[in-house]
Amino acid sequence: MRHILPAVALLLTLSCSHAQVIYQELFNNTAGSNQSESTIGWTSYWGSTGTIITAEIDKTFIAPLGGNPSTPNGYLALNNSSLLPNYANSFAIVGNFATGLNVSGSTITWTMGNNSTAMTARLLIQIGGDGTAGSGAWYASNQAFSNSIVYSSQAAFASATTSSVTQTLAFSTAAADWRSFTLTPGAAMSLGSVLGSNLSSSQITGIGLLVATPNSSVIGRFDTLTVTVPEPSTIAMFAGGLAFVLFGYRARRKAAAPAR
Repeated sequence: MRHILPAVALLLTLSCSHAQVIYQELFNNTAGSNQSESTIGWTSYWGSTGTIITAEIDKTFIAPLGGNPSTPNGYLALNNSSLLPNYANSFAIVGNFATGLNVSGSTITWTMGNNSTAMTARLLIQIGGDGTAGSGAWYASNQAFSNSIVYSSQAAFASATTSSVTQTLAFSTAAADWRSFTLTPGAAMSLGSVLGSNLSSSQITGIGLLVATPNSSVIGRFDTLTVTVPEPSTIAMFAGGLAFVLFGYRARRKAAAPAR
């Protein structure tokens, strides 16, 4: 067994190093000024009534500076100081697609560099939608992600090692991993409780972030939302390699067994 574990670890490392990107949003902005999320087909919602604030680029916007990775220019920014005196609130920033995306077995990552460790983000997904935010059913990850240190400026976020600001969620349909989320544009927005049953599908029609801000003026920065799955050839290589390792292990055990 002491020989099989390193071999399995090596196979896992090789399989993880060959991933296929099936969705990616880079939040590009080369315009030289803050741009609305509508330029990339996304929409922003704020507060318990799900008020649409996409056009209000003093609150949420695509910044024209380097994110992380620092090239190309652009990252999703959130500034709640313009909401005085009601700082603390929730923002949902989402993109929809009419053609479903199968995220079974995927890993979902994004980079995040906020100026407060109290700011949190949950991944949002939509199932059964028709390309609009008000259709289908939305779910928020049970895990709330945050930075362990403060990134006080755009420059601090852009210059950080990418691994140190990367958030990672391994997709699963398990009920314990998700909460219900209500998003009725212009009417209602709220985070619900942990699901009582598994997600009905791995086919999603929308993706985004639910950001909760603390009771203070804060700035959130998000970049490079990516969904990856193992390449089919990698899965086959892993399965074949594992079978070979197990066969060799059984052969060695049989050869080492005392004669009877």
